[in-house]
Amino acid sequence: MVHEGELSTEVGTLIEKLKEATSNISDIESIRHPDIAGERYYSSSELCKMLHISPRTLQDHRDTGRIPFIRLFGKILYKGSDISKLLEENYIKSIDCFL
Repeated sequence: MVHEGELSTEVGTLIEKLKEATSNISDIESIRHPDIAGERYYSSSELCKMLHISPRTLQDHRDTGRIPFIRLFGKILYKGSDISKLLEENYIKSIDCFL
């Protein structure tokens, strides 16, 4: 028979193990897409989520040459540095006259 104190200890241990597992999952997610030669690459679905655009909009940007991409073995990849550069080039600074 399990006593109340033992059950409390077991639940506490279980919670700690769950926290550790959650932390490990976060670590794995952060390295899931390793850099290739120091460059991070994104899939179409990842880029759509990052930019909050639809796959069709992303395809339009590819078709018109607005977003550089790599087609490799039927998969389309986007260099992180190209996306950062594109965002920087299209950054519109706010006007300070309202301050």
